Amino acid sequence: MFPISLDFIRLSKLALVVAGLIALSGCTFESNSLSTIQCTNEGALIGDRVCQGGVWVQLDDIGTPDADADAQIDTDPTQPDVLEDVDADASDTSDADACQGEDDLTLCIQHEAACGPLDVVDGCGHARSIECDGCGAGERCELSQCVCDPPLDSSFCVAGAFECGERSVVDRCGTLRPINCLACPDLEDVCIANLCVAASCDDQIHGPGESDVDCGGPCPACAPQQSCIENSDCTSKICDELVCTSPNCNDQVRNGDETDVDCGGSCATKCGFDLGCTLAADCESGVCSAQNRCAAPSCNDNVKNGEETGLDCGGPSCGPCAPGLACLLARDCSSGVCGVDSLCAEPSCEDTVQNGDESDVDCGGPTCTTTCADGDTCIENRDCSSRVCAGNGLCAAPTCEDGVQNGDETGLDCGGATCAPCPFAQVSAGLYHSCARRTDGSVVCWGDNSEGQRAVPADATRYLDISAGNYHTCAITRAGALRCWGRPNDNRLNAPTGTFTKVSAGGRHGCAINAAKNIQCWGYNTSGQTGNGAVRTGPFMDVSTGNEHNCSVSEAGAGVCWGNSGDGRSTVPGSTVFQRISAGDEHTCSIRANDTLHCWGNAGTTARTSAPGGTYLDVSTGRRHACAVDTDGTLACWGSNSSNQSNSPNGTFTQVSAGGYHSCGLRFDSEVICWGRNDEGQRTVP
Repeated sequence: MFPISLDFIRLSKLALVVAGLIALSGCTFESNSLSTIQCTNEGALIGDRVCQGGVWVQLDDIGTPDADADAQIDTDPTQPDVLEDVDADASDTSDADACQGEDDLTLCIQHEAACGPLDVVDGCGHARSIECDGCGAGERCELSQCVCDPPLDSSFCVAGAFECGERSVVDRCGTLRPINCLACPDLEDVCIANLCVAASCDDQIHGPGESDVDCGGPCPACAPQQSCIENSDCTSKICDELVCTSPNCNDQVRNGDETDVDCGGSCATKCGFDLGCTLAADCESGVCSAQNRCAAPSCNDNVKNGEETGLDCGGPSCGPCAPGLACLLARDCSSGVCGVDSLCAEPSCEDTVQNGDESDVDCGGPTCTTTCADGDTCIENRDCSSRVCAGNGLCAAPTCEDGVQNGDETGLDCGGATCAPCPFAQVSAGLYHSCARRTDGSVVCWGDNSEGQRAVPADATRYLDISAGNYHTCAITRAGALRCWGRPNDNRLNAPTGTFTKVSAGGRHGCAINAAKNIQCWGYNTSGQTGNGAVRTGPFMDVSTGNEHNCSVSEAGAGVCWGNSGDGRSTVPGSTVFQRISAGDEHTCSIRANDTLHCWGNAGTTARTSAPGGTYLDVSTGRRHACAVDTDGTLACWGSNSSNQSNSPNGTFTQVSAGGYHSCGLRFDSEVICWGRNDEGQRTVP
């Protein structure tokens, strides 16, 4: 078989138009062919083709066939044409009427198969397996077509030209592709520009024996961060985990610019006696001999060295130093004082020496601000951190009975881990709970906690003011910030930021006086009690929140109320100068400039606005009652007494607070007692 290219097949298809084959022995088939298709029956006709010279030739190319030829054709239109055996003789045994199928080449052309096996049905309806021509050199058969077969990589690796490495080539199929020639056969060679050449230490190749490119092994030592196998591969002489380290001053190897092992040069460590040096600065003694060896220190070499603290002075060997020279200990100085700057100086409170007027080392006395610790020597109380200098001349440890706030006490002889809780300084009664502030600023609450209103934040914060509302509590920290806790509804806990001096928690809102002496309110505003957060310009000295209204007193003594004005609770009597004011549920009470009481609003059936006569220090209105502290310290309560909230106890008091159905008072001895309803434990003081 000869190779048939795809182009040849396409040309053959254009050239061949195979006509319908005439029936042979009753078999009829059609075929399109060109003059190049072979035939075996010389003179046979198929359509306008005749077999002549072994190929089919068109009649127009040879002239009209003679009558004999024409006579051999059966033109009966009712029967298929039959080609007579025109060359019949005695030796011709073929059946002129048998159907002759196409030859293999014709079938390959008809099916556009240039190569490979082919299963076809010919024009006579016979199933045949044929083999189309093979492909030419450099080609392979794929899907009955000849395609280019690219050469192997090795065919491009020509010894002496491209013996190693990678490069790109265009192969005979026209494809640009990378090839990879094998490594150099001689292990001592390296591949440079695809040629195997002898390795060298300047070929910029990681060659045989080298630990990194052109270094290590037979080559010069490698720089830091380059690869290594052993210490000798590195300029630093240190190979750590196959990487050369940078020279350093603690690697126990002389490297870098060191003048001896890990000393001298750029190392902070100086070289000791008899070690190598280049300059005096390389040596501990500061003296490098003519033999480039470090000399031993002496007290007359005009160099500060050895154990000297100053130039040829100080230390255990040399004499004391004059003021201004370096020292380590007092003994190094002629003054006996080594200052904090390590220079001999006059006594100070930071020189770790007891000198001057100190009562102990760097503490006590009229000059030093540092007080002495327990057990240190003292002359007077102010010398001690405990502020107690005992009769034995030593600072005493803090106690809870020494009359001084010291140790971990949070107040004077109170609070902390050792002493009893500090006494109370303020009390505030809410609707069903109560809170009190101790002298150390700590706050404790008791009673109803259904909304967390008595759950004081557990962060040891100290407070300056405290106020219990209906279901929430507000306080001012020592830093002046507002903090509220309890029921979050109606924004009653969203206190404004800033610095404040007084706070009051009401029904569902709160108000406070800020550092500028203006009033800011927040929370529920159905009756305008918060003023939508608008600042009321002062200066004010007192503010109080009721259930739905508020009242305040300016520094000039003017009273003003706002919010719910029902029953006249917000109608302040005119031309009255006030000291204190308190807004309750539906009524308001105040202390006038002459210390007398005055109340207004809903009197109800309990005469809650009928304040008693006398002079008073403090007043507080509750839900339907009120209480006040007389100038003699006794209590007076009036209004509703449904839960004995107006049955004030005996004793001497400094402050009082009326709540919902209970009241609380701060006694002269700093104890808090409460009376009235106790269904939520609101008068059970912890």
